[in-house]
Amino acid sequence: MLTSRIRNTNTEGKTFSFTFAYHTYFFVSDISEVRVEGLETLDYLDNLQERKRFTEQGDAVVFESETKIYLSTPAKLAILDHEKKRTFVLRKDGLPDAVVWNPWDKKAKAMADFGDDEYKHMVCVEAAAIEKPIELKPNEEWTGRKGSSKFKHLAFDLIFYRYTISGAWVLGCKQYTISRLLFKT
Repeated sequence: MLTSRIRNTNTEGKTFSFTFAYHTYFFVSDISEVRVEGLETLDYLDNLQERKRFTEQGDAVVFESETKIYLSTPAKLAILDHEKKRTFVLRKDGLPDAVVWNPWDKKAKAMADFGDDEYKHMVCVEAAAIEKPIELKPNEEWTGRKGSSKFKHLAFDLIFYRYTISGAWVLGCKQYTISRLLFKT
């Protein structure tokens, strides 16, 4: 298991809050053959409907559109790739939510750095803290962790977070890029 950890410490004299997500892309055989287990019957926010709240009704999450933000998710999620007969396991700590994303056909065609059909071979399942921002008082510390099994099939990890200090939004980003060619097995 490949584990990544981020630790934020508030060294300022003011409380600040932030949201956070590990953007983890998994290379899959065919998006129509993939499902995510562990999110059944949970509430989610649908980004395509202005973050309107719904409750998941299926046995497992399958892909038919872009983005959902699942709330109060378990510490362990499973991504099943039926065609390749493999399962990715995502473990998380300090990150109560999970973002499930695929750009789908229209958005993939509009993305300059994404091939028109690449959406068929990737899924992003993000360990996240979105619905309730993490709030750190002066000198407080927060740690978030994400672990992924079968990490040789990860295309890349992006770490984004945004936080507020005195009402101003700040965006931080670190990117760890690994060649995609290495992972097409």
